[in-house]
Amino acid sequence: MDPAPTKPVESFAAFSIERLASLSDGVFAVAMTLLAYNIHIPIGPLNEAGLRGALARMVPAVMALVLSFFAAVMFWMGHQRLLGMMRQSGRIIYPPSFILLLLIILLPITTNLYGTFGATPSIALLYSVNLAGIALAQLFLSFWLVREEVPAQMSRRQVLAVPIYVSGVFVAAAITSIFSPWASQFVWFGAFAAPLIQRMTRA
Repeated sequence: MDPAPTKPVESFAAFSIERLASLSDGVFAVAMTLLAYNIHIPIGPLNEAGLRGALARMVPAVMALVLSFFAAVMFWMGHQRLLGMMRQSGRIIYPPSFILLLLIILLPITTNLYGTFGATPSIALLYSVNLAGIALAQLFLSFWLVREEVPAQMSRRQVLAVPIYVSGVFVAAAITSIFSPWASQFVWFGAFAAPLIQRMTRA
């Protein structure tokens, strides 16, 4: 009589990657929710003019929230791609992954500062460095994962193009903020051309 078939045992690496993915989703979800913490609703009673003034004062904080939210979405999508590459290769890279998540945790803090104090030199630099740090952590992970093996149906160029581009944008923004904090705000938005860069690498 043939022995009963055994249930396949999930490898430790695969299990660890799924745990890292769960941790990553939780960190991103909490950080993205906390971005709204700096939005303070006007407290009444206010007349129409007072309400308009209060709403106008909310604009910098709302702009900071929107920018950081979509930046976090972009970084989350990039991290999901990296986790997919880890699943394919069976390799998991803990230290840079934890550094990336730490920098994501800091994003609500720097966003709060930017929304409160605006594009002052020190705040613009701090916010830009936070975004650049996240981008560079993702770039390091991407380089590490393709240094020995490229994921199936992809080239090194396809894997690295977007992380290199996004890192370049945020590093440029950090440098720009030293000389012109106001101008650095416009450099940040260049990162959102990343999907176009991704499509160009597939052409």
